[in-house]
Amino acid sequence: MTDPTESATPPNSAPRDDHSPMWGLWIGLAAIVTLVVAVAVLAPRDETVNTGAWMAMWLIAAAVLAVGEMLTAGFFLLPFAVGAATAGILALLSIGVPIQIITFVLISVLALWLMQRFARKDFHGELLPVGAARYVGTTVLVIEPVSRLHGTGMVKLGMQDWRATTDDNEEIPLDAEVRVVEVRGARLVVEPLG
Repeated sequence: MTDPTESATPPNSAPRDDHSPMWGLWIGLAAIVTLVVAVAVLAPRDETVNTGAWMAMWLIAAAVLAVGEMLTAGFFLLPFAVGAATAGILALLSIGVPIQIITFVLISVLALWLMQRFARKDFHGELLPVGAARYVGTTVLVIEPVSRLHGTGMVKLGMQDWRATTDDNEEIPLDAEVRVVEVRGARLVVEPLG
């Protein structure tokens, strides 16, 4: 007989690799970089190419990528928008097209790497808390009694006053120190210390 506390694992399931989506991203990025570099090296050297046209193309690409980033999630298009804007600046300075393309690729890859590093706390993939979630675990002062039953409560967090609630049925009195345990909408969920 098996122990009911053991977690059941399907017999044909493979162990889950939490970093496998990253390999797909880097392989796709490597393919894009290889293609762009090949175009830069193999592109015909036409002396009649208008630098204003290249500048316009890069800046339009930067704008389209930036708008695309606003409409999607994941910070994947923003690095390419930064790279395109940088290449547009080089076009404005009449730098050659192959240098513009190589700069676009290098700046895009560097920006993507920096954004991914910024979005992670460590190499294990733990994300940094953002927004009001960064206040979880903070000790705050009650400036209006907190009652779940009456729907009242305010706490002082630094220089800011926040609406507060609790999951306890008992009211938390004025001037009590409490710990933030969760953020629900625009309210901090608090519990008494100790």
